Amino acid sequence: MKEPNKNLSGYKLSHVGIVVKDLEQTMKTLEALGFGPFEKASPPEGAEGLFFRGRPMDSKFKSVFTRIGDLQMEISEPDELPSPQREFLDAGGTGIHHLGFKVEDVEKEVNKMVEKGAEVILTGKRHGKLAAAYLDFKTDNIFVELVNF
Repeated sequence: MKEPNKNLSGYKLSHVGIVVKDLEQTMKTLEALGFGPFEKASPPEGAEGLFFRGRPMDSKFKSVFTRIGDLQMEISEPDELPSPQREFLDAGGTGIHHLGFKVEDVEKEVNKMVEKGAEVILTGKRHGKLAAAYLDFKTDNIFVELVNF
């Protein structure tokens, strides 16, 4: 067996982000299958807003989450305003949108990924520091979110 990539050894998978067209229907279906309970997602304490493609993000997409063991499942239904989820849905996508990883220093890890060709499409600060970022790996519709909360 190959050794794990030491460049990513500090990454801990924390959640899977899923984009849907109808959040209420998706929750009903998943609850019937035994998933849940679902909680409404809200910004973490100290959040200072989100920036999508360098501009303040006005989207108020609906989002819920539930835990499956140590993993969080985040389900989002975007509104019509620009957001990563809206772009994904408009491109014909429903389903897994991103993998979320908890890292010690979001800015440091984002800089590493950008040097290797990833594009930052969304950022969020918390208490004045970069606390979340969506990265487009520019291949096969693969997106990653890095967070430290």
